[in-house]
Amino acid sequence: MKLENLSEFDRRCLEEAIQLGWKGDSRVHPNPRVGAVIAKEGEVIGRGWHRVRGEAHAEIDAINQSQSSLDGATVYVSLEPCDHHGRTPPCTERLLKEGVGRVVFAMADPGPGQGGAQRLREEGVEVIGPVDSPSAKRLLAPFLTHTTKNRVHLTMKWAMTLDGRIALGSGDSRWVTSQESRVHAHRVRSQVDGIMVGAGTVLADHPSLNVRHELDGPDPRPIIWDPKGRLNSKNVEETWWQSMLEREAIIVSDQGESSFLEVLPWNDGEGFSEALLERGFHHVLVEGGAGLLGTFLDLGLGDDALVYLAPKVCGGKDSLSPVGGVGVSKMDLAYGLKEMEVMPLGPDLLIQGSFE
Repeated sequence: MKLENLSEFDRRCLEEAIQLGWKGDSRVHPNPRVGAVIAKEGEVIGRGWHRVRGEAHAEIDAINQSQSSLDGATVYVSLEPCDHHGRTPPCTERLLKEGVGRVVFAMADPGPGQGGAQRLREEGVEVIGPVDSPSAKRLLAPFLTHTTKNRVHLTMKWAMTLDGRIALGSGDSRWVTSQESRVHAHRVRSQVDGIMVGAGTVLADHPSLNVRHELDGPDPRPIIWDPKGRLNSKNVEETWWQSMLEREAIIVSDQGESSFLEVLPWNDGEGFSEALLERGFHHVLVEGGAGLLGTFLDLGLGDDALVYLAPKVCGGKDSLSPVGGVGVSKMDLAYGLKEMEVMPLGPDLLIQGSFE
């Protein structure tokens, strides 16, 4: 079913449920981020989301937050309610116990035999779904990549000016985007369990790669792309190395070993995202620099893009662009985005999409 075919109230409640799912952070992995809204007689009586793996799913969290009987109520949820025993009991059992009369969900559960829509229908519950929603697809994309492709989901992220610049020729880049965009970017960091940068970024900035701006969320594990072994021959600040060690960071390289961190062979990216999954990663934010982003695009490793666009123009032939690599030979071979969403962030625009 298409989202626009729902009533205005149903659509508004389902969209709110999807947005609530974004409140979940990397502590839910490998579970999906899911949000839920419960309504009765035209009023919302409960809201919830999945907060930590092993704890209540979104539907149960919403039930626990509701202040009245759920008899005959409608539950809106971004993912089909589960019907299997895992770390928690099936959500279908609780929904039936509470007397829920109707369930509207966005995306079907990709796990074979795990979705509960059929059982709910058999028990007399009206079920509407799956409902086609680009927002739900974006929310659940990392879970789908993990579940259906058995690999890590890779999000390419950069910030740039209207003329496609990330820094001046002098190297000055503070700040390309607004405070609102930077806060959003750090919220995204809290939602991934890995953050990847190139050796050039490390040598130039000694980045902290953590979650700041007073946001509550775990810091992602750093992944340092260093195929040429540049960090082995450079004097990288010892306190920076120590902070990376404490966060179980890894180096990706084909050049020797590190006395500090685990080294994952690069092998021109062959089997790279699968190897990350074996090491406990599920969703990795690839932040650059240009060489890293370009290489990933050249190899087709990126799943989606997160681009912050500032209403500024730098000019200058020496100003830096966000993506390097070999690139394409013809315009019709350019890397395209599908299922795009654009939203304002202060004076900036956030552009999101999946690579075709």
